[in-house]
Amino acid sequence: MNRLSRAEQNERNRALVLDAARRIFLARGYHAATLDEIADQAGFSRGVVQSRFGNKADLFLALLEEQIAERAAQIARLAEGLSGAEGMRVLRGHGARRNRAELDWGLLVIEFRVHAARDPDLARRYAALHARTRQALAEVITGIHRRAGQPPPFPAQDM
Repeated sequence: MNRLSRAEQNERNRALVLDAARRIFLARGYHAATLDEIADQAGFSRGVVQSRFGNKADLFLALLEEQIAERAAQIARLAEGLSGAEGMRVLRGHGARRNRAELDWGLLVIEFRVHAARDPDLARRYAALHARTRQALAEVITGIHRRAGQPPPFPAQDM
């Protein structure tokens, strides 16, 4: 049996904690979820989770960052061959289906946004992640229009 390298162990442990956090946050909501419960689900102590992620807000932001990266990659793959109005229709349809399928995730993000709004540092960090989401979507929309030989309907910074 091959042993994992330290980097592989760290990545595996990070993934275990994030998977447990996703399950617990979705099942209980941001406020009701605890680091103890997340650590237990992941098979670690609370101290291990805190040493890797800090506090519950830091853990949620790491989870959100991972979700943003996954969605951005998914949307970019979907849009690779799309162009023009038909491409935008496909993109809108995909987004609507995903939002309907992930209602609990949307509620969780709203709950966190309200929490973060009361803390200037968290609000700033959340806003930076949200800006990355908007930028990734703007790039996809711009690409869809350019492949059709059209300018984007509005500047990317306005998206």
